[in-house]
Amino acid sequence: MMRRLGAPIALSAIGALTGCQSTPSVASREHDQSGPPRIVILDMKVTLDEVATGAPGKIGQVDRLRLVYDANAVDTKTQRVRLLNLQHFQDGKFEPQAPDPVMMPTDDSWLDLHQRPYRLHFKAAVVHGQAIIIEVNENTRRLSIHPQSDPTAIIEAGPYQIDSTPVT
Repeated sequence: MMRRLGAPIALSAIGALTGCQSTPSVASREHDQSGPPRIVILDMKVTLDEVATGAPGKIGQVDRLRLVYDANAVDTKTQRVRLLNLQHFQDGKFEPQAPDPVMMPTDDSWLDLHQRPYRLHFKAAVVHGQAIIIEVNENTRRLSIHPQSDPTAIIEAGPYQIDSTPVT
């Protein structure tokens, strides 16, 4: 299913698909990649403060996202971890329901857990109704959606906030 143009994204994974349960924050835990994944899901909100003419979002709109990662994959030196999934709440559910390397690739992502507020880096070129670039900047703490045809233009953008309390 394609996303509507300019719809900000969300981060999440479905623990049931991997047989894992959500676990408490792991910023202070040791890096342990042995054993089954320990899935952690965090809520993230983006408040739109830039919306291009014709884009479906509105200034002030708050979009819900979920960040999903494996607590066993947190790097003990940097306290960074690659996302397993990034989901957007739309039509009453978080999508994509399972990691999908075409709809929401997470190869260029990391979540920095070493201090609060958490910082997120994410960048993906995808087609969700049109060819777009989804970018989450760890320094400015903003999510931006750009057309691939003009990466300097903004379809929708706004600051993000990550809730450090895991979803249970």
